[in-house]
Amino acid sequence: MTSNQILLVEDDLISRMALKEQIQDLKLGSVSEAKNDVEVFNLADQKDFDIILMDVQLRNSRTGIEICKELQGKGLSVPFVFVTGNSDHATFQEILKTTPHAILGKPVDITQLRNAILTGIANKQATDRKYSLNSDKLLSLIYETAKVGMCVTDDQGNFVRVNQAYCENYGYEEKELIGQNFTKVLPAEMHDHAQKIHNEFIFQSITEMPSEWHVKTKDGKIKDVFVTAGRMVNEDNKVYKVTTVTDITDRKNRIRKLQKSLDEREVLEKEIFHRVKNNLNMVVSLFQLQKSRISENSEALGILSSGILRVKSLALLHEKLYKQGDVLTIDVKDYITQLSNLLLDGNELKNHISINLEDYNCDLDTAVSIGLIVNELLTNVIKHAFDDEQKDKLIELMLSDDQNQITLEVRDNGTAIPDDFLNNNWNSLGIQMINSLTDQLNGSFDFRNDEGMKCFSISFPKTI
Repeated sequence: MTSNQILLVEDDLISRMALKEQIQDLKLGSVSEAKNDVEVFNLADQKDFDIILMDVQLRNSRTGIEICKELQGKGLSVPFVFVTGNSDHATFQEILKTTPHAILGKPVDITQLRNAILTGIANKQATDRKYSLNSDKLLSLIYETAKVGMCVTDDQGNFVRVNQAYCENYGYEEKELIGQNFTKVLPAEMHDHAQKIHNEFIFQSITEMPSEWHVKTKDGKIKDVFVTAGRMVNEDNKVYKVTTVTDITDRKNRIRKLQKSLDEREVLEKEIFHRVKNNLNMVVSLFQLQKSRISENSEALGILSSGILRVKSLALLHEKLYKQGDVLTIDVKDYITQLSNLLLDGNELKNHISINLEDYNCDLDTAVSIGLIVNELLTNVIKHAFDDEQKDKLIELMLSDDQNQITLEVRDNGTAIPDDFLNNNWNSLGIQMINSLTDQLNGSFDFRNDEGMKCFSISFPKTI
């Protein structure tokens, strides 16, 4: 049996690849591809196509409707199936003028695609072979030429007819199946369940939904198939079940391999984050040991203490990534809340902080920068903002999202500092770190005195 020749006209590469793979998975025929009018006419001169799948809007080309009209004007007798994402009334009216075999919307439903191609090709072959279009001959033609497996079973579930594609799918000859129960092609453990579904479908008019099944070939090989079923009643009111079967083993194997790869990657990523967190905690422990050896050097102690807090902010982030299922996005609101609690743990200022954070998710790199910035600003407030005698202490930590512009602010009502604070302290390590991290976010860093409150503000564009 010769392979059906299918011409797929689509200018979008991804859509073209997806449609081609669907057609090949369904084993409907050999696919030629074109993306514009020039390629269509060249291919039409070289091959006799059984059906043409035509996109309506094509870049740098005449429309699919214009191409169809010209081919029909040249006497080309091929069924056209238009595939379009354009649903306006005028477009449909123009398509209908070409008397298409079918119109499919994007994204294409695989069952509708299969039916459109099979019936379109069957109609063409019926015309080419000068078959009269009476129902018996047309049904027989569709049944025998279909590339999808088809079978008819009686009310007991016994095969009364199978097409060539069905036999090839299971490795049997037709004579080995006719008169046998359909469970012959199923694993033994599925026989009772499958027969029950068949009986309910036949006798109780229960709809059998399209579904995936494990089946067994003659040589014992297990396959994955996609099955659809319909009910047919003959003139004697005897009920038959008409089943179509598509082999999807290769596709399911690809999905299984992809899922396995994704699962392995997720485990690996979580293990990496877990180990990074442990290594960061080890660095903190080493810093703590160093602190015990330089207890009389206040400057060195301050440097080590700042370093410990910076590393802890990173360790906290990696702990969150290890615990959560999603390693691609970080809940910044939750992260900053936990980070501020970590920084203020054991400090009386913990009772004087107001945290007002809007929901915001970001990627890992952005979260690292935000965490280090919050660490620097909040640590600076804890160390320097208040004197011991001040009673009405207040720290405000805020994060807002205004038209995809993220603003992070750390405010306090402690000891006043001049407006030119940033200019006078630009060479300090903390300010340099904040400025560098803000640059990485493509943002801006500012300081202002605002109604008795000192306010450090960082603004940057939202990336997710």
